[in-house]
Amino acid sequence: MVTGLGVSSALSAASPGAALAGDWYDMPLASKPQTIVITGANSGIGFAASQKLALAGHNVHLVCRTLQRAEDACAAIQVRVDR
Repeated sequence: MVTGLGVSSALSAASPGAALAGDWYDMPLASKPQTIVITGANSGIGFAASQKLALAGHNVHLVCRTLQRAEDACAAIQVRVDR
């Protein structure tokens, strides 16, 4: 399941020692489905992470600056998940 949440503003902070894109993408995923909230999920790393997690069977909630961006990202991910 993928859902989109539009918010008026988004905050992001990089934590020291955060994994680089290549590192997190190759990490094994939990074997049982989890509920996951991704901020900045309509583009870039947030979108890629949302796609991979949804394909792995997790419940992904997308948080984006606008509802339209969230709905567009949801639709794009859902098409790929439903294949």
